[in-house]
Amino acid sequence: MAKTNFRKKLLALVFMGSTASFLTSCSTTLTPKPSIPSISISPSVYDENNLTNAPATFVSKTLTYTGSLLTLSVTDFSESGTSIQYKITDSESKTTDGNGAIKVGTYTITASFLSKKTNLKVYKDLTALLTIVPADYPEVTSVKLFSDGIYKYEKGVTHSLEVIDSKLLEEFDVSYEETNQNKEDVGVYQVKTTFTSKSKNYQTFSKLLTYKIVDDSNLHEVNLLNPYDDLNTDGGNSVISLGYISGDMTYKQFFAENEDLKARADKICRYLNLLYPYGQFSWSFNENDYVRTSNPIVVATPSAYTFRFNFPQGSGAYVKNGNLSFIPYTLSSATKQMTINGVKKTITYNKLVATSGTYNLLDVELELNGHNVKGFYFNKEYTDLVFQTKFTAANFNTDNSSEALIISDHIVNIYVQFA
Repeated sequence: MAKTNFRKKLLALVFMGSTASFLTSCSTTLTPKPSIPSISISPSVYDENNLTNAPATFVSKTLTYTGSLLTLSVTDFSESGTSIQYKITDSESKTTDGNGAIKVGTYTITASFLSKKTNLKVYKDLTALLTIVPADYPEVTSVKLFSDGIYKYEKGVTHSLEVIDSKLLEEFDVSYEETNQNKEDVGVYQVKTTFTSKSKNYQTFSKLLTYKIVDDSNLHEVNLLNPYDDLNTDGGNSVISLGYISGDMTYKQFFAENEDLKARADKICRYLNLLYPYGQFSWSFNENDYVRTSNPIVVATPSAYTFRFNFPQGSGAYVKNGNLSFIPYTLSSATKQMTINGVKKTITYNKLVATSGTYNLLDVELELNGHNVKGFYFNKEYTDLVFQTKFTAANFNTDNSSEALIISDHIVNIYVQFA
């Protein structure tokens, strides 16, 4: 037993010795191996020069001036995460935001494609030219002239055509061919007049304009008078001045040369005919009359209405006796004070007034051929019942009547339904 313990102790010492030796060798300084350097990856540098072309179309266009904004935009582009911003540069190298212009000129429009997240460009810029060219000025049917283009002859005094049309002069510079300017003798002179756009937005155009020098002894001042102006007809024109007209000219000839004045005169009658359907309005002159010093005035003629009875087909019924005509308004003399070329004058004219009479359907004797009348209607479907058998002037006044009187060409159709 003693031997065994001795061996164990000896083995333990040997083991401990080797362990100590191992621990001692581990505590010695070791020469370190060379270290491996750490790899550093730098972020990529953003460079607009490396951007690719945008998958979009941006085409130059030439457009005609309209007075409104004209634009040029990118097409065929649909990336939701990218926005398009525009810059526009004019011919003077002035750059502003936007992609449109109004005035005539050539503009360079730049389209930039920006990320909605970073606001950085994601594609190369695209550019296109927007060219706006001058437009043709709307057709000019008349041009306002000094003295309406009519001058009285005075010995030793010359006259020339002069445009005073404020609308045209606001937009155009006006020049005149001198051939027929500065004339003294009585006559009609045509002058080639050229209009050059100040803004360059319109094409230059020319018109042959006419002025007259007339003999004072044969000259008449003529005004068209509209005493029915209470409802502000034609924008409030109660007096249309035709200026001084030679007495050897007919109204037809005058209006052929002055279409704008004829349009204004026609408009008044057209408007009055709509306002007062129970009258017909016209001017007191005949177009073939020669111009005189008297001032033509609007005149009214009362309208007559015919009542036409319509019976069921094959019924054998007809109107046997009775009046079928009714004039709801008649003429009455009236006066009105009007200012004519700065002078107040009292004008006498005929005014339409409502009659006190009535038209009664029951006064018409009908041959009913054995039928009994169930009712009178305004339409052949018998759905629009005649509101009353007696008609007064108020029924023909669209402003006063609350009933739906159906009139066609001054004919009131009455449809008869049998029981």
